[in-house]
Amino acid sequence: MQLKQILPLFLILFFIGCTHPVKETALDKNIEQNYFPEEDAAEIFKQAKDYYQNEQFKLAIIGYQKAAEKGLAVAQNNLGFMFLAGKGIAQDSAQAMIWFKKAAEQNLPDAQYNIARIYYLSEKQDLVQAKQWYKKAALQNHIDAQYYLGELYYQAEQFDDAKPWYQKAALQDSAKAQYKLGIIYYRKKQFVQVEKWFRHAAKQNYAPAQNGLGKLHYDGTFKQHFKEAVFWFRKAAEQGLAEAQNNLAMSYYEGKGIEKDVVLAYMWVSLAANQGHKDSIEGRDILTNELSVKQIMQGERLLSEKQMQYKVVNDDITKG
Repeated sequence: MQLKQILPLFLILFFIGCTHPVKETALDKNIEQNYFPEEDAAEIFKQAKDYYQNEQFKLAIIGYQKAAEKGLAVAQNNLGFMFLAGKGIAQDSAQAMIWFKKAAEQNLPDAQYNIARIYYLSEKQDLVQAKQWYKKAALQNHIDAQYYLGELYYQAEQFDDAKPWYQKAALQDSAKAQYKLGIIYYRKKQFVQVEKWFRHAAKQNYAPAQNGLGKLHYDGTFKQHFKEAVFWFRKAAEQGLAEAQNNLAMSYYEGKGIEKDVVLAYMWVSLAANQGHKDSIEGRDILTNELSVKQIMQGERLLSEKQMQYKVVNDDITKG
């Protein structure tokens, strides 16, 4: 297993901390000899990975460092992650970058991607360096690097440059890349392609694509099919996407693709409004003026039940 995920921005302190090599104590050397007697870098890495998976991070980092110093690229990358995450050792972004670069120089795409993420997420953001390192990894078919390279071009409104990178990631089944590729085609009004790529992502349970697919069918941009629209709105709404909740509320309110039910419309629009969705806040105000007190009370009861349902699901996920 390669530890390739970079930490969120609030943990990335770019080039802050000590920059000198880690000092090895006599105790560390003794632990290394006792727990990692092998001299083969791949075997040491395997042992270190086992310790990591058992959350014995101090032992894992000693093993990773031994293998990394022998030149094993995946160990260098994992050691960089340990420094960045502060697992088993004090957090040190500078040391993390040193080890990521050692692995990247051996053309390890995960390390190249990690360097790109640091440059991109740092307070001292460097888009030139981020793009350079994303591209190195992307050219080695790193799916996340391909997607984020596409994002850099998209954010710069270089849509023709973004498209091929989204497409490469989309063909590897990246749902978010499939969705953004659909957006690119939407800008070109190539709606058959939009529907195709939205559907690919929607089938992977990617909520923005489910909502987008619903809108294509609700508005008739592709083929007007209200029941199909409601099906996808519900899929996304149940995942908590506010825009989809608002769209499902509108479906209930208008009675298109589903039996008209203003109470359920109130429940769904309220769920979205509670997330700060502007159109939903306005929609809830309109419904509040139209509904009877009894209907509002029914809607509030359903709202409480739905919120409790979400809470139970989230608690179960947290408990694992």
